[in-house]
Amino acid sequence: LYFTNYHDTKSFSGNSIPFEVLGWHEISKNLLDKFELLNERFDSLDLLYLSLLTGLAFFVGPDIFSRNLSAKDGKTAQRATLIAALCLTGFAIIMTYIGIWVNESLLLHEKTTSLITFLSDYLPLPIAILFCVGLISALISSADTCLMSTAIILGNDILKNQNIKAIRIFIAIIGSIALALALFKGDIIALLLGAYCVYVPGVVLPLSVAIYFHGKRENNPNLLFLGILLGSSFGFASNLVKIPNLAIYGLIISCFFSIISFCIKKNTLCVADHKKL
Repeated sequence: LYFTNYHDTKSFSGNSIPFEVLGWHEISKNLLDKFELLNERFDSLDLLYLSLLTGLAFFVGPDIFSRNLSAKDGKTAQRATLIAALCLTGFAIIMTYIGIWVNESLLLHEKTTSLITFLSDYLPLPIAILFCVGLISALISSADTCLMSTAIILGNDILKNQNIKAIRIFIAIIGSIALALALFKGDIIALLLGAYCVYVPGVVLPLSVAIYFHGKRENNPNLLFLGILLGSSFGFASNLVKIPNLAIYGLIISCFFSIISFCIKKNTLCVADHKKL
């Protein structure tokens, strides 16, 4: 607010664009009117799709587990999760309105990317550097958690290899593939949504159901695996044929088979006969 009320026509970066373009007083009165939860380009189905595929990943995921498992006890983890959720909700609202403010202020005057223009021409250099460092830190924090978790699952759980050198090789391979995808496909949002389409139906829902029934019921691993396979397959197919609804169908199918896997016990007679043979 201090910077937006600064009426000197000089920008902090030394450019000729007046800093008062960002004048908060000009749009603060109708900023609420600029916010639209739904419109003709983003309807209720789009909101449901985005909420399910991105929101559910915050319930079960490697980044969540890595932080909760570092807590000293369950109550500490629950309290920290609640505080983090409240803080993130408030932070998301603030960032959304800052984005609306910057977009409405800048794009009326310049036909360029608002974030880049805001950083390069309007913010003081120290604050712009801190903003960029914070943004890069957030990306790196998520990237290293996902790379380490994926490599450990691949080495320890799938290949049964606990050698630390092998884990490092897996990290290098997976990281190189991720880097290639990011370089050759510039739409990072589409890549993230594509990954969520596979991850949420194939991993998040089955694992959430398994956590809920842990210690309460025995599961049928064949049905649980079928739910994982069908859910991830529908999500992968939605990326290939560009039909978002397939990912939603994958969520429903995965949830259905995951639940019934804890309701239908495995045929223990066949297992006993196999052991006798």
